[in-house]
Amino acid sequence: MSHINILSIVMDIIIIVLAVILARDFWKHKKAGYKLITPSEFKSMYNSLDKNTEIIDLRSPTLFAKEKVFKSRNLNVYGGEFKKTLETLDERKTFIVFADKTNTTKHGAYLFCKAGVVKVYAVKGNWDKIKASGVTLK
Repeated sequence: MSHINILSIVMDIIIIVLAVILARDFWKHKKAGYKLITPSEFKSMYNSLDKNTEIIDLRSPTLFAKEKVFKSRNLNVYGGEFKKTLETLDERKTFIVFADKTNTTKHGAYLFCKAGVVKVYAVKGNWDKIKASGVTLK
């Protein structure tokens, strides 16, 4: 076999491997899309929480300190540690995320999915609508 044929075979193998890797990542993220839920759906899920579900408040620590959903954890979507913290999350858990604006919630949910979390629910609506849903506040 000539060097050209061997090089051609090696290049073909590299292209196939790269295609498989890209396809795997595409389907992983496609499968890991978040679901938008209403504040009333959030309340229903909140009322039946289990140990495999976490509520994540994506607002700033200042807003979180003033008023928060009971049993929620603060993870500031615009904070410097956000992406680093995402890497430590248990991808098998279910996460319900919300912020003070729907677009911020969607952005945070997208980043959760991008980090490999499969079950993400994003609560649409602003903080006032979430409070009005009747979830327990602290």
